[in-house]
Formats: sequence, C-alpha cells, structure tokens
Amino acid sequence: MADKSFIGGVTIQMGDGATPTENFVALKKVNGFSGLGKTNPLVEDSSFDSVGAREYIAGLADGKEVTMNQSYLPDNVEQKLLIANVDNRVNTNFRMIVDNGENDIVTFDFTVVPLDWDFAPSWEDKNNIAFQLKISGDITRDYTAQPSP
Repeated sequence: MADKSFIGGVTIQMGDGATPTENFVALKKVNGFSGLGKTNPLVEDSSFDSVGAREYIAGLADGKEVTMNQSYLPDNVEQKLLIANVDNRVNTNFRMIVDNGENDIVTFDFTVVPLDWDFAPSWEDKNNIAFQLKISGDITRDYTAQPSP
C-alpha cells in the first residue's frame, strides 16, 4: 500500500455498559473528536549515583481530555445517554475504528469520564452539541490488516 493521507473512515462507538458482553453503537453525526491519546509525565529519578546530569523516567500515563462534537439530534438515544452519564458521573466505554478504505483497520478501545456537555443552537447553521471527555485508564489498540478481495 502506498503511503497517503485519507479523509473520513473514522467511526466513533459508545458502549451500553451491559455485562458480561457490552454492545457498542455507532454515534451519529460526529464531526470532530480532538486528541485521542495519552501522555507520560516526566519523573525525575536522579540519585547520589547520578553522575553529571539529572536522570528521568516516564511516569504513569495520563489520558488526554478530548472534545467530541456532534450535530445535535433531539431524539438521539446515545446523546441522551451521554448527557445522563455526565449528570450521573458514569464512566463510559468508547471505541474508535479507523479504516483507510484499503483494508487496513485500527481499533482503539478506551474508557472516558464524561465531564460536560455544551449545546450550541444556531439560527443560521446546524445545531451542535459538544461533549468534554477525559480518558481514564489505558487505550488498547488492535491493528488489523485485512486481505485484499
């Protein structure tokens, strides 16, 4: 496959919290998802044995705080559930599937703390809703190369 950029090919799914098998539903009208990732903080590890320079190690990873933007859909079950999860302080499982259209797929699974929601009505554009989410715990990745048909 030639290295090339692509647009689209991203699906955001939200888990329903069911156990033992959680079901994931694709979220509708997602038009932005900022900064999926994590950062390892820098921890100084210098000691009397350090010679001539400070020494550092990576600390526990901290998930990014992300914003998910959607077109507002008043009757959408998943938007209502995510608003309720903000109100009730319920962590929520998410899945992001990235498909470049050339049989290469990567799936990211992660848990978020839903922090807030922000409804932005407009008289000249579509109505939008934004959710602020904090990634909690690890982000798992599954790289799948599908055979060409």
